[in-house]
Amino acid sequence: MQSGKIRDNQLTASSHAKHFEAFKARLHGQSCWRSVQNDTGEFLEINFSSQKTYVNGISTQGDPQADNWTQQYYVAYYWGSVWKNLTQAYIEDVKIFQGNWDRTSTIIHPLEQRFYATAVRIYPLKWHGNIALRLELYSC
Repeated sequence: MQSGKIRDNQLTASSHAKHFEAFKARLHGQSCWRSVQNDTGEFLEINFSSQKTYVNGISTQGDPQADNWTQQYYVAYYWGSVWKNLTQAYIEDVKIFQGNWDRTSTIIHPLEQRFYATAVRIYPLKWHGNIALRLELYSC
């Protein structure tokens, strides 16, 4: 995403606060994505434009301008014709990721359960201040 390979129109969200659109969610960016409401149903979506992409890691940061960040989240991915939640290795429980503890640190998660997807959603579960995300997805 940070490289620009993912275009701005491939980043969407369930909602966005004024001036905090989904396309601003790139890691190390000057701004971030923030949802309108702080609710566990909010999500940030990265669409790979029907191109099958192998996802093997994720990094996150918070809002670079204010004390807002996502502390926990889960990942869903679109494959075939259904959304699936990323689960923990060898069991069917949804994998809960520990996010950030401040607005600037980068938290890196190599994925044990790598997956192919045509789209990925990040669902914040817990946050400090407001839901806020900057992120990078890694693939090979």
